[in-house]
Amino acid sequence: MFIFLLMAGLAQGSGVQDLWVFAPNDTDKATLASLGLGFAEGHSDGWWRMHADENSYAALERSGLAHRPALRKLVPSDAHHSALEMVMSLETLAADHPASSELVQVGSSVEGRPILALRLGRSAHPNHRMRVLGAHHGDETSSAEVSLQLAVQLLQSPTWTHMLDDNEVWVIPHVNPDGIELSRRYNSNSVDLNRNYGFEWSPTEFRPGTHPFSEPETRAIRTLGDHISFGMGLSVHAGATNLGWVWNYTTEQTVDDSLLAYLASAYLEECETPGFYTTNGADWYVTNGDTNDWSYGRHGTLDFTLEVSSEKSPALAELNEVLAQHLDAVPTMLDWPWWIAGTVVDAETGLGLPAQVEIESDHRFVTTDLAGMFSRPVSDGSWNLTVQAPGYNATTILMDGNDDPVSIALTRSGFSELRPVDRLLPSSGLFTLTGEAESVSLSRPGHAPVDAEGGGRDWAVDSTALAPGTWTLLIDDLSHPRGLFVPDDSLVRVDAIRMLEDQVELDIEGLRVGAKVWGLWGDARTPVALPARIETDVTLVVDMSTVPFELESIDLTVWTQGRQVAVIDLRPTPSEEPPDEEPETDDDTPGVRLDDGNDEPAQIVTGTKGLSTGGCSAVTGYPGWVWLVSLLGLLTTRRTPCDMDGC
Repeated sequence: MFIFLLMAGLAQGSGVQDLWVFAPNDTDKATLASLGLGFAEGHSDGWWRMHADENSYAALERSGLAHRPALRKLVPSDAHHSALEMVMSLETLAADHPASSELVQVGSSVEGRPILALRLGRSAHPNHRMRVLGAHHGDETSSAEVSLQLAVQLLQSPTWTHMLDDNEVWVIPHVNPDGIELSRRYNSNSVDLNRNYGFEWSPTEFRPGTHPFSEPETRAIRTLGDHISFGMGLSVHAGATNLGWVWNYTTEQTVDDSLLAYLASAYLEECETPGFYTTNGADWYVTNGDTNDWSYGRHGTLDFTLEVSSEKSPALAELNEVLAQHLDAVPTMLDWPWWIAGTVVDAETGLGLPAQVEIESDHRFVTTDLAGMFSRPVSDGSWNLTVQAPGYNATTILMDGNDDPVSIALTRSGFSELRPVDRLLPSSGLFTLTGEAESVSLSRPGHAPVDAEGGGRDWAVDSTALAPGTWTLLIDDLSHPRGLFVPDDSLVRVDAIRMLEDQVELDIEGLRVGAKVWGLWGDARTPVALPARIETDVTLVVDMSTVPFELESIDLTVWTQGRQVAVIDLRPTPSEEPPDEEPETDDDTPGVRLDDGNDEPAQIVTGTKGLSTGGCSAVTGYPGWVWLVSLLGLLTTRRTPCDMDGC
């Protein structure tokens, strides 16, 4: 017995035992749930596969529940992709299908392995969007193989490839590449990633992390959700054969329970796995802090947990059967006939607007992406959509589930004349407004609002309670859209800026494949996607030709490897005749006029002089512009860990 338990423990990490526990009825299940063990996805004839540490194993012994060790099979090398092999496969798919796919590094693991997504689609304005996540748990390798083969099928199968004409699917086969390499459930910090998400997170779960989103892998998925609006999602797992839906933290049903059950039934009709069934997640087993509950609770995504095989890492012959059983069922969900879809725009500018779309009630909703796009399955019939965004008048329209995507224009209700003196929030959380206010709060689609404390001009907020990125300030109930940028603890940063023609070159330490750039300007500060390409390993070239010439200033935000980087207060103005004399400059940085400590930003003059890294950077050789930069982020300031939702 000791040898068996040791083998199970070594397979899962230091101090973890892999066990089967017998709990055939509701009374025994309640006892099992109270012991502090971790559910490990397996269930067969009243036996539940669990993980135990020293304390929870002692509680199991005292409970009297029957239990036995669970022996884990080794992963066959010819059947499953290693972390590196998966990277190579995704790179090959992207290279072979450049018109239908794009490789995006959405994050990095604890040990620095890339978390790669393959974005599939041929439309700049997709009707429907779906997200597929594999291998939250590194020992569930069949989940990654099903995810990968789904991408292959959508790109290559004559039956399904047409779906990419109007739709978009993001596939991430390895959420936990470190766990894949270690052949264990947990990441390299010994955290269960599917208990680490920030909606109904609980410290009593088995290895949930020190706080919500404590792990770089879950933060990467959170940041993806902040940038892309998904109407439907699949979190693919292995160890059982079922399809479950929210909630997972409570047996209370959602307002979408009937729709979720119908969608699951559509999958069941196409799935050929013997004994496959559908279930409400909590009816199967209650968990806290999982992907589905966060995705649905914060963004309104209809999110499912798909368990594809009883064996977590089946051998090649069995794996091929698993693939054949599931690969026609996944696209069937995307092909659901009734969706609501469209784009929310600012009525004055016509630019896309981040917003929340409520469907009949405030408990049924979906958040838009940065460009205002949204999509979500619904039941057959007509639906009242109420669209809201801070600083705008709410608008209600009637939409049928069969309608084509619509454009919804919101009129402005008024923006605050007050704003932060500095738009980059320091780790202290202290910020100063340009005038006095009585109340200040921060809001952002997909996140819980946060109240600031203080009064007058001086305010403070717990910066660890805020996800990195741009937040809207509500100042005395008036909006200053996306007026405060929250940095993260990354070393990713902008090292230099250069202006060439109508382009900006950004030297970014930590630049990765698939980097995206948005510009924010004007009173509404609606994010505008700017074309960008990676020129070298560290240089990102941003096309500024669509930026209005008359702007007073523009902020840039860059999304790369799951991190968000800001360039604050970039100011284009027409250039004047060159001065007769060179401006006073720092000896070590020719061509750069230093900030003298006043509120005026450091000026970057046109020329071909040297370039220094740090708070200000120079431009080279463009005859028509002068660019001013008051501050570059992301700074390398470390932020303090937190124990709050959304941190």
